[in-house]
Amino acid sequence: PNTRKFSSLPLALNTEEAAEALAGKQVFMYCTGGVRCERAGTYLRALSDSDSGAWQGKEKPKAIFQLKGGIQKYLETYGEQVE
Repeated sequence: PNTRKFSSLPLALNTEEAAEALAGKQVFMYCTGGVRCERAGTYLRALSDSDSGAWQGKEKPKAIFQLKGGIQKYLETYGEQVE
C-alpha cells in the first residue's frame, strides 16, 4: 500500500483492496533498516491468520518474506560487487 507514515500501515493492510491483492501471493517486503519490515510482516501474518475484518473469508498470502537488515545491510554486504 502507498503510505507516508508507518503508523498508517495497519489501516492500509486491513482493507478489501489489500486482502484481495495479497491473497495467495508471495509477499516480499523491504525497508531501509529492516525494523519496519519485521513489524509489518508480523502484523500482516497476524491479520491474515485472524480471518477478521477485510481478511474474513479471504485466502491469506502464500508466504511473507523480508530482506533481513533492510536495504542498508544488503548494500553493505553486496553493494561493492561488480561483475
